[in-house]
Amino acid sequence: MKLGIIIFAVLFSTVLYASEPKPHQPHWRSVLQIGHTLIDAHHWNSHLMIPSIGFDLEYWPTKRVGVGLHTDMEIQSFVIQDIEGDDIYRQYPLVKTVDVLWKPWKDLVILAGPGIEFERSKSYALFRLGIEYEIEFGRHWDLSPTFFYDNRFGHQYNTFSFALGIGKRF
Repeated sequence: MKLGIIIFAVLFSTVLYASEPKPHQPHWRSVLQIGHTLIDAHHWNSHLMIPSIGFDLEYWPTKRVGVGLHTDMEIQSFVIQDIEGDDIYRQYPLVKTVDVLWKPWKDLVILAGPGIEFERSKSYALFRLGIEYEIEFGRHWDLSPTFFYDNRFGHQYNTFSFALGIGKRF
């Protein structure tokens, strides 16, 4: 009799555990970033380091693949020269990209996608390549160091950016 109760208890608890719903896996992630953008003025003998802020909104339909709308703004005006030697005035340029996101290993994210840098005087099309690592520290909260490269078409100027973001999955 005792053996029957033990077997019943083990089987019943296994059935209850198996029928329990899986924990909610959030598909959305928003990130607020602060960082710096290094402007690669290869025709100069110097580089500009501009403070920047960013906001990302990502959708992850699977654990490894997602898509993101990434928005960054340099929070300083600056002047650089284009490849012909003409001055280019940039006043708080805003960059928007649509990136494909891929997690090849743990929480390492590789991102790539097209975008546009918007600015009053002239906007530039660009392509972004980047890498970040999400470090989860609470219930769906994470800290993410990020590095990305924006290649503007026409070789006007290119930028390297690094930032630290705080993200929330929902």
